[in-house]
Amino acid sequence: MLRQLILLIILFGLSASAYGSFDPRVDDWYEVEDWEIEICSKWGGTGQAETRSGAVMQTPLHEMAATVQGEYEELEAEEGKTRIYEFSWYLQPIGGQESFSVTIKGDEELVIADGTAAPAFGNAGYHAIEETDINYTSVVLEYDSGKIEAPIVG
Repeated sequence: MLRQLILLIILFGLSASAYGSFDPRVDDWYEVEDWEIEICSKWGGTGQAETRSGAVMQTPLHEMAATVQGEYEELEAEEGKTRIYEFSWYLQPIGGQESFSVTIKGDEELVIADGTAAPAFGNAGYHAIEETDINYTSVVLEYDSGKIEAPIVG
């Protein structure tokens, strides 16, 4: 019994030391070539703010996946013209949880959503409203590390 216990302790110690020094972030890397750096810098993001579809990201693309959009359709109603506004957003941080809010701006400001987004799940949503008196012109997704503002298109 004592021999088995000693053998188990030795085997556990050997296996722990073998795995303890392995770090896949370092041990599995290969020599990166210049063309790979060029492609990743061009398409994967840089350390500077980037513009995509009229919305300016304050955080590099490789640290945050975020988008917001708004559109409207003008319709004739019995009372006159009315607008149906539709908004959607998606936020998925890479580094940690982020609090966010979605605000529509124009003649007035209105917060249509708020919450948190985590790396594992992100957060997405959709909101629609009918409005006859207020004209909205932009939608803003604001989060802990930045914001995106996009025009509402019709």
